[in-house]
Amino acid sequence: QSMRDPKSGNRIYGAILRPGAFQVLIGLAVLGFLVYGNAIFHPFVHDDVVFVLHNPNIARWDNIGEAFLMPGVPFQSLRITTPYYRPVLEILYRAQHAVFGMNPAGFHFFNIILHILASWLVFLAVRFWGFRRPWAAWVAVFFLVHPVQSEAVACVSGISNLAVAVLLLWSFVLYAKSKMARGRGGKFDLALSGLIFIGALLTKEQAVLLPFVLAAYEIASRRKGTAFPAAGRLLVFFVLTAAYFFWRGHLFPGHVSSAFENRPELFLRLMAIPRIIMMYLGLIVFPWGLHYYRSVDIMQPPGWAWGLLTALAGLGWSLFVWSPPRLKRPVVIGFSWGFVFLLPALNIVPLINEFSFILTAEHFLYLSLAGFLAGGSALAFPWIQRLKSDTILALLLVGAVVFSGQTAWQNAFWRGEIPLFERASRFEPGLGRVRLLLARAYLEEKRYPEAMEEFAKGLSTMEDYVRRTHHPKARVAYQQFIKGVYRDRGQVYMALGDLPRSSEEFRASIAVKIENLEFKDTGIDDSQTANNLAMNLLRMGKREEARRWWEVAVRMEPGNAEALNNLGMLALERKDRRAAIFFFQRSLRAAPGFPPAEQNLIRARQL
Repeated sequence: QSMRDPKSGNRIYGAILRPGAFQVLIGLAVLGFLVYGNAIFHPFVHDDVVFVLHNPNIARWDNIGEAFLMPGVPFQSLRITTPYYRPVLEILYRAQHAVFGMNPAGFHFFNIILHILASWLVFLAVRFWGFRRPWAAWVAVFFLVHPVQSEAVACVSGISNLAVAVLLLWSFVLYAKSKMARGRGGKFDLALSGLIFIGALLTKEQAVLLPFVLAAYEIASRRKGTAFPAAGRLLVFFVLTAAYFFWRGHLFPGHVSSAFENRPELFLRLMAIPRIIMMYLGLIVFPWGLHYYRSVDIMQPPGWAWGLLTALAGLGWSLFVWSPPRLKRPVVIGFSWGFVFLLPALNIVPLINEFSFILTAEHFLYLSLAGFLAGGSALAFPWIQRLKSDTILALLLVGAVVFSGQTAWQNAFWRGEIPLFERASRFEPGLGRVRLLLARAYLEEKRYPEAMEEFAKGLSTMEDYVRRTHHPKARVAYQQFIKGVYRDRGQVYMALGDLPRSSEEFRASIAVKIENLEFKDTGIDDSQTANNLAMNLLRMGKREEARRWWEVAVRMEPGNAEALNNLGMLALERKDRRAAIFFFQRSLRAAPGFPPAEQNLIRARQL
């Protein structure tokens, strides 16, 4: 029986409803809020803090043009391989802030809306791939509730995946629709598809792969023996992609080529590709053990991955060859969609967490999942339809319920950084960054013994990396982590009242020297550490030594308002009115409206 034949007598379509597009949208909306509703009242977590809470531009619209001329994360201290250039995403953050303020519930609500919309667009796209409404609706349902989607939806900063998926799916639907329309209607749909594609390119880098998916769609849709009339239509999208690369290369020259400088590392990344593919395919079928900061160690031998992937590819090819001709088109389009959009996750251009651990995040599957679900179900359809219709419906319902429950459970880990990183450390015990992030989460909640234990583990890992790596940029990163650990441990001892131990940690932090002089931003952090050390010394009665460290803090960072204010306080104690006024005024120039400096300046002038 054909998946497309509306006159099919197969009972599978009698058991599963034939919903229209609007009914599918309503159903997905209800199901989406049932499954992801528990994430709405979660706080900002981890990357959300960087992109929203600490985004210096989030409340500004006067400099919106700058978003198209520079990386979207102006507070990054390290020069990274691929600059974060996503101006449309920056505009989205500002628009959400204009509506919701700093209320995280609004941001989470918007994420759920986008995910529902993306799922509905999956339904529309899959219809163009050759699926009838019932099966397309079930593909959309599983795309919506699959547990691997939790990372993209429950995390506010996951909006990058949601937004680019909506734009790419919308662009594809309009492109496919333009093939069916005639005259001006078809040209309008094609033009609108191109404009939306431009928006996708400026939302996330993954969008550059759409032209290749469109090419696969055209090839799979072409009838045997006919000409290939879509070259001109495809050329538009390839030209837009080339223009995007030209513009990006103009803004950030040399970044892409640097990704391939380390040939041995590139070889290890390529050798790890089968492991990554098998891991992602495994997560689609058995989505257990999901966690943040998922990584693959490329130093580990590939082992069984090459053989298993080869065997799986052979099995898939055999099933494809024996599939009815009418099913080959959705299989080709579905798997083309899945594998093409998964390419960035294969780390050909590196996404390195630390040392030999490359990032294989679960949200990388977000857009690819639609293709794998559709292509896999089309490949298995000849065997699925042998089951009774009631059995098929029961299996689909049970699968959707189980996945929905697991997704809601997975969302709960995003309720705070402690549960998020406790789970990550369980599955990624060798990642120093995860240990340090968990330690800082404990520190924030004043769980000091647990924080110190995790700091010790993270510090040991980072020191080992410094000994083992010879890459200058990598050594700088690990040295900065080490400097931060000592500083944070000093804060712990300060909170516990152990001022001598706290002072030792602060001195150790300052003593860590960053080898590469290109990175000079550590002066601000060292200045604050020196200020904290001086406070400890003052409390221990060592006023002169405290004064010297405050002076050091100001030399490191002339705009350290706290250190300047503290120097002014020492001058007040000495009855040195002129020096006190000088330091308080400098403090206020560095931080206008700084309350302690304002109050102390009034006192100094009254002397």
